[in-house]
Amino acid sequence: MESRLRIRLRQARRPRRTLTTIAYAGVLLFVVCGIFYPWIVPHDPLQQNLLSNLRPPGSGNGIFGTDELGRDEFSRVIAGIRPVLEIVAASVAIGAAIGLIYGLIAGMSETWIGTVLARFVDMVLSVPGIVLAILIAFVLRPSVGTSIVVITVVTWPGLARLVRAEVLQIRRSQYIELGVTAGLGKVRLTVYHVVPNIMNTFIAFLVLDVAFAIQLEAGLSFLGYGVQQPTAELGSMLASSLTYLNQWWLAVFPGLALTVLILSVTYVGQDVRDRLDPRVATRRYGARLARSRWALAEVPDDDFGGGAGGREAERDAVLRVRNVTVQDSATGRCVVNDVSFAVRAGGTLAIVGESGSGKTSACLAALGLLSAGLETTAGVVESNGTIIDLPGLSASMRLRALRGRVIGLVLQDPLSSLDPLRKIGFQLDETRRTHGLSGGWGSDARARRQAWKIEKLGSLGFVQPSQTVASFPSALSGGMRQRVCIGIASSARPRVIVADEPTTALDASLRGRILRLLLEMCRKEGTALVLVTHDLSVVKSVAEDVEVMYGGRILEEGKTSEVFSQPRSPYTEALLTSSISLDQADRTVAMPGAGDVGAEVVSMQGCPFAARCSRADDTCREESPRLEPISDTHRVACWHMLSPSDAARGSGSVNKLTIRAELMERETDRVSHE
Repeated sequence: MESRLRIRLRQARRPRRTLTTIAYAGVLLFVVCGIFYPWIVPHDPLQQNLLSNLRPPGSGNGIFGTDELGRDEFSRVIAGIRPVLEIVAASVAIGAAIGLIYGLIAGMSETWIGTVLARFVDMVLSVPGIVLAILIAFVLRPSVGTSIVVITVVTWPGLARLVRAEVLQIRRSQYIELGVTAGLGKVRLTVYHVVPNIMNTFIAFLVLDVAFAIQLEAGLSFLGYGVQQPTAELGSMLASSLTYLNQWWLAVFPGLALTVLILSVTYVGQDVRDRLDPRVATRRYGARLARSRWALAEVPDDDFGGGAGGREAERDAVLRVRNVTVQDSATGRCVVNDVSFAVRAGGTLAIVGESGSGKTSACLAALGLLSAGLETTAGVVESNGTIIDLPGLSASMRLRALRGRVIGLVLQDPLSSLDPLRKIGFQLDETRRTHGLSGGWGSDARARRQAWKIEKLGSLGFVQPSQTVASFPSALSGGMRQRVCIGIASSARPRVIVADEPTTALDASLRGRILRLLLEMCRKEGTALVLVTHDLSVVKSVAEDVEVMYGGRILEEGKTSEVFSQPRSPYTEALLTSSISLDQADRTVAMPGAGDVGAEVVSMQGCPFAARCSRADDTCREESPRLEPISDTHRVACWHMLSPSDAARGSGSVNKLTIRAELMERETDRVSHE
């Protein structure tokens, strides 16, 4: 059965490979004819012989016959290829350069300049291309230069719009956010990440433009606005054939040459695009290699213990975020409302809450990485004596000093966090190069960088790090990609790593190992960790401090042991005691209420949990509670907080929940190892 399938696959691929081979041969033949035609043609394409005019092919009249002036048609077809190639190459190159630069500027600009540039392109494209071409050709005198100008003007707006659309899409990618976090400016982001990722689409569209440019060039010469007689050119030869409709060879051979040229260029362009895209190559050949050569090393099957409580935490905070407020500019809804948190050197802070509670937005606001439509209206970030006002005009430039060197970032999806067209080694060392930590240039520096990359990947658990350095992200599994992301975040040894749900996109068998790797990396480097997660068992095991968020606000904060053992906020209690259990006798209480958190909390008046809280009254719905201290390390924002006795009664179910979650995590690791 397997051999039959392979035979069918080979048979299915054979026509495509054959056509591609023919296309390459065709393009090569046309290029050779265009360059070396004086040594190929049997006769001078301008030599006239009126006694032998309009002779059909064969019978001593040449392979393609003769034209109305007795010139050899075969020689003229071969000679007519050069003007087509010269004009198309010049005009497409100029148009591609203009379109690429224009589109990059319009796409990367976040001000009104980008909008104005985009609207100008829309205005140009609103005029039909053929009408614009004829208008320009009519104003200018017929010549080769006119053809180049016309084709350039017609082709570059479409390329510019394409580039801008691709740039706008790539700007929302997580690896661009990581590049900004690493401290890269717009120029380096554009050169190293944006341009390589748009080149495949750009080349594919450019190939279509080449085919269109060939047709447009031939059309201009056909109408008399391009290359003029007596110079041999395929379009003008077609125009001359209109007078002699009975002499079929005058139109067939130039038209056939144009058709074959256009088809060959199109097939070659598609093949080049596929070969330049490592994702296509990986889908064809890389899956088996990824499984056999780049397997992960097994991580010891230990528990999460000793994460934060096993070392003495310093009292001075390495990162303080104060009074951050984020609004949705379209609806005016307050996504994050007056949120403050701090993480101590070497400490671990967990931010927990339901989806839509504002955890990720608060962290990204502190880094200046909010997505389009969200705006930071208030807030201050402080680290190492540097105080940055987030709504300020200079916030983005000042945050660059913190990104990568002071604050590292690990995002949810490891696939979208890595640039698909950059090798792992390049991305692993990019933050260090940006901050001048990679050791300069020269062969010795390159050798040291390569050794550091291999050593870093080895510490991340890769069996063959030298192979992984030269691989693309698409050749790695999800867990391997997330390990690389952890290595990138820690490459410049930042003081703080913000991990935004780093295990969400991974299966259960990998979550424990990835979290252990992240914690061990932070412990080894003395790095503080801000962990955004839904897994309360992980928070109980590794976090020293915890912030409980709902509706864009912090409802409870303090030492993890104290908050989990005696939750004083009704929301914290509901969050801790809510889970899905297969044991009917031990099923915990479900979270009260239903619906999306972000959709419910439209108004920030009153307590955000009031609509779902059984203790809520008119005061809760009308006035916002403030964080009040319960002890030196515990604060709660609630008008009707739980009493110590109520919190103690709920601690039993909380303990059973966390114990069960830890046992499930260990069992998952045991099964994956077996």
